[in-house]
Amino acid sequence: MEEFDKAQVEKFVASCNDMLSGKFLDIKKALSNIVDSVADSDDILSFIAESVPSLEDIDIYESVFTIDPKTKVGKIALPSDEKERLGITTKVFSELTSGKLNFTKFLETYFKNPSLSPTQSFLEKFVKPFRDIISKHFQINEALTFKDIDKAQKVSFKEENKPMEEQEEDEEETFEETLPGMSDVKKEIERIVGEMQASLKFERKHQDEVEDVDMMLNGLLKACESDDLLIINALILGIKHATKKVKSVKYLVSDLEELMYDYCDYLAGNHDEQVEAEE
Repeated sequence: MEEFDKAQVEKFVASCNDMLSGKFLDIKKALSNIVDSVADSDDILSFIAESVPSLEDIDIYESVFTIDPKTKVGKIALPSDEKERLGITTKVFSELTSGKLNFTKFLETYFKNPSLSPTQSFLEKFVKPFRDIISKHFQINEALTFKDIDKAQKVSFKEENKPMEEQEEDEEETFEETLPGMSDVKKEIERIVGEMQASLKFERKHQDEVEDVDMMLNGLLKACESDDLLIINALILGIKHATKKVKSVKYLVSDLEELMYDYCDYLAGNHDEQVEAEE
């Protein structure tokens, strides 16, 4: 294989794994990080350009994304050829990050799955294969994370600066926390609530339930102002029950539940125990 900028490709793989880990707050931001890492790597851009035709020639709404005329359910038909998938995925990522595709509507339309949330289904169908195709081509460990890169850089620095090693022996090694603080959790709750309220405006059925949900969503925003986790969790539980018939926001309720489960698990100390076990 010809020489390439390994650090830039590693950054791309780590960005994909950040998103696949599920520990992101804003899926749009996580995808933008992946797209930015591709744009920063001339080697990845060249690989994509050599592998696929012009993105303008790819009509994803004819070959991949269709709506069943009878059931009105969105369907995805992905080709098995890696080069074709690479081009389709690049096109989809470009349209999502540019705003040409509405992320929420896109997931709700094409990624409904009985066993996975729309977000998880999107990760499995598009982000993971995209990572695998590129990491395989450049022979980069597909499980690489930013923590791995950080460790490798520290080891390399110590090897190159032996005198500094003695000064750093007693320093406690620290890594950037991957789970959010409460301020970040509140920002994500506010984002999800905003999406839910926007979706509810287009709901034509179950107006009684919609009014109840909207009231609880406003209460959830108020509870966030006081950092009252007990009230926040209670309201999310209430919203879950109140939206049983309102299918348009069910996956957003699932996102709320997953967010608070992860955060409460983190507060209980399980994250620290997991990190120690990994090390």
